[in-house]
Amino acid sequence: MFAAEIGTVFTIRFTDAQFDLVLSEATLMEHHNPLVHTRAPFSLLFVCPDHRILEQGNYAIDHERLGRIEIFIVAVAADADGVHYEAVFN
Repeated sequence: MFAAEIGTVFTIRFTDAQFDLVLSEATLMEHHNPLVHTRAPFSLLFVCPDHRILEQGNYAIDHERLGRIEIFIVAVAADADGVHYEAVFN
């Protein structure tokens, strides 16, 4: 579902601010045990050009096609492109 959305914008809205995160990667995790996992675990990487760093936590994130999704994100890096966030789904 997410792999088809690479390059699209996911938006976090606050009363006084908006953060647009572009999905840059959707990766299946190698350590998948079908006896334990009902689906293959995967990770998502986003980049946000806004250099303010969001605290790790759950956010309601809006997407044009997927609607509103609650995702736990963590800032993992920052560079000239912006702040990079990761979400892991086990």
